[in-house]
Amino acid sequence: MRKMFVGLLVAMLLAGAMAWLIRSDAGYVLIQFHGYTLESSVWVALLLLSLGLAVLWIGVQVVSGLLALLGAAMGVPAKGPVARLRAFWGAQRNRAANRGVIEFYQGRWRQALRHLSRTANRDDSPLVYQLLAARSAEELGDRDLAEGFLQLAERNDGARDIAMVVRAEMAARQGNDEEALRQIDALGPDASSHPSAVRVQVELLARCGQWKRVNERIPELRKHRLMSTPALDQLEERACGELLNQASAQTDNPLDHLRKCWQSFNGRMRSDTSMLVRYAGYLNRLGAGAEAERLLLDVLRTDVRDEILHAWGMSPSEFPEKQLAFGEKLLAKMPENPALLLALGRISARNRLWGKARDYLKASAARGLEEDAGRVLTTLPAH
Repeated sequence: MRKMFVGLLVAMLLAGAMAWLIRSDAGYVLIQFHGYTLESSVWVALLLLSLGLAVLWIGVQVVSGLLALLGAAMGVPAKGPVARLRAFWGAQRNRAANRGVIEFYQGRWRQALRHLSRTANRDDSPLVYQLLAARSAEELGDRDLAEGFLQLAERNDGARDIAMVVRAEMAARQGNDEEALRQIDALGPDASSHPSAVRVQVELLARCGQWKRVNERIPELRKHRLMSTPALDQLEERACGELLNQASAQTDNPLDHLRKCWQSFNGRMRSDTSMLVRYAGYLNRLGAGAEAERLLLDVLRTDVRDEILHAWGMSPSEFPEKQLAFGEKLLAKMPENPALLLALGRISARNRLWGKARDYLKASAARGLEEDAGRVLTTLPAH
């Protein structure tokens, strides 16, 4: 809006200056040729000259185009001064466009836009120049101009989806994630045929907190290898963790939501130790500690990592005596494990074996878990 106002103001000033010049001195032009005389003011002569040059230029373009079409139809290569002139201007445009690409990647947005515009404004321009011109305009804050170049780009065959992805990326850079996501979603099923669109969509979905859709898109990211394996694993773990948290926070039967959410995960996630421990923690919080204990017990038969032992010790069993007996059987194999000693201290306390609980907790504290063991010790009744 500000640019439009400045442009109108400049145009009005120029018009006023021109009117003043015409009124102050119209000038005089006299042309005599073979008995013919032409008289005119300077301004009318300049106007007629400009119109004549414009008509001449249009005529050259029309004739050049017709000759090129005729030559192409007859299989005759273009020759002569008109063809050389067209080749010269084509080379000039290509040099300007190439210079614009270089300036674009140097971050010189204004210079890049000036050079790219010479080619991007043409209907037969390569798509890449139009997209780079749109990005340059965006960097300069001129969103209307950027949109104009994208509309030009859409005229290319198959470029509509690409333009929509670029629009989404531009909206995301401007902090408008909802608009960016709307642009990607508008692709519908076609988004799957554009791997870059899938990646942009997943990033937007994560920022918007739509973790269920993120989790559904991860297989496509893996298929097209759009992210490194560690990054994808981290994203999948975060998505599943957020889904467990959302399910456990449901007001209507959260335990059922939590179980269904867990069953929807793939085998890799359900066997992931950190995810399993997190799921067990939510089960405990919702009063399904016995279910969590059974789940963890199955894992402990083959995997006795500290984090699993810790979660198992926090989970009350339907059969606390059997839980204690299993833990003490493990202790015979790993008597110095502080996580196991802490778990046995908690289990002993649930069995009201206060003396045994103190012994296990003190042994755990002596082996490095002083803070955790001390916290449990404070909950035990006095001697």
